[in-house]
Amino acid sequence: MKYMIHACESRIWYVNEYLIPSMLEQGIQKNEIILYLDSKKEGNLRSFMESLTWLDDTGGTWHLQDDIILARVFAQDTKLYEDSKSIVCGFCSVYDKNIAHGTVDTTKMWYSFPCIYIPNSYAKGLLRWWDNKPKLPGWVDIYVRHRKGDDTIFRYYAEDINPNITVINHYPNLVDHVDKLIGGSLVNRSRSHDWVRATYFYDGDLVEELEEKLKKRVV
Repeated sequence: MKYMIHACESRIWYVNEYLIPSMLEQGIQKNEIILYLDSKKEGNLRSFMESLTWLDDTGGTWHLQDDIILARVFAQDTKLYEDSKSIVCGFCSVYDKNIAHGTVDTTKMWYSFPCIYIPNSYAKGLLRWWDNKPKLPGWVDIYVRHRKGDDTIFRYYAEDINPNITVINHYPNLVDHVDKLIGGSLVNRSRSHDWVRATYFYDGDLVEELEEKLKKRVV
């Protein structure tokens, strides 16, 4: 099992100075971490699809975004899903409208792209489907034209194209969203919620500690 961090250049400082060190402190090994940097500035959709070419055909990968903080149980709980055949969602927010945690079908999967485990075989299936230039509904195609919506495309694939997979909405949440502390959202500048936090994240003191560290950081 691997952990792939999807990063953009404007946040690589946070990934290198805070996120990766926090993973190592929890006992995750360096050789388990894959850093995928969108150095070509292709946008999150295209870079996500390209990152899937880096994966092995077997096993599974935790996909992490570059604007998260880990729960204290992150390493411990992610290891529970070693070689799992299910999608595992580690992040739940206001956009999930109180969808229950536990084992569900794809229609009740959290929007969990800040932290999601995907079996590599399923990710490769998504990539093959995408490479075949699928005809997309108009509402999905809008995201494609704006080079974003990796989570939306993934959900469309999971719900409508290949729904025969179990989903586990993991409780408690494994990460929280800290984009506001490191520059704000780079994709959804006009979203209705100023700071989209994890619903079931119970290590808020770590977010407060991070905020104080960032205030003292010398650039």
